[in-house]
Amino acid sequence: MTLPSANSATHLDPTGYPQLLLKRGSDVLTRIGPWNGFRFPGPPNPKEDPTYKLTFVMDEERVIYRSDSVDASFISRYALNQNGVARRWTWVDRTRGWVIYFSLPSDICDTYRLCGAYGSCDVAGSPSCRCLDEERFVARDREGWVFRDQAKRRCSDSWHDSSLTLVECREECLRNCSCMAYTQLDIKRKIGCFDLVSWT
Repeated sequence: MTLPSANSATHLDPTGYPQLLLKRGSDVLTRIGPWNGFRFPGPPNPKEDPTYKLTFVMDEERVIYRSDSVDASFISRYALNQNGVARRWTWVDRTRGWVIYFSLPSDICDTYRLCGAYGSCDVAGSPSCRCLDEERFVARDREGWVFRDQAKRRCSDSWHDSSLTLVECREECLRNCSCMAYTQLDIKRKIGCFDLVSWT
């Protein structure tokens, strides 16, 4: 799925485990995901939304994602402007006008790779970025983070296996000395494994 607007596009990226990307040309502006069995986590809707039925299908031949309104009287439109800002608007009969349902990016922390690998963003912080583990990782230039510099260490690889259970995922991670973290891919069906490996 690609929804273009001038040089910007919303794109379902099927490489690795599927995620939604907001792009301007070839530059990724923000990302949502990867799919966790219920939804694409993160902004704009961190919780399940009862106004939409989300459909996700992934097999050897295809990846399909749909968002359908549950209530036919619910009127909504999606717009992506030339600056790469995506907005979903809903119609409110009472006020006879459109209201923003969500906007993405919604704040500076939605900026893709703003804090670099192993960085954490806090919209209320100054600067917004800090290291996830400040004992093991240090900012190359703490002041440079204001200008979107990256942390000293970077993640160079990750992998996923949709057939593993969480216990098998943990065992696989423990066998691999490069594995630093793991999680379940599909929390709805409680299957799959996503490992973060090869820290350099």
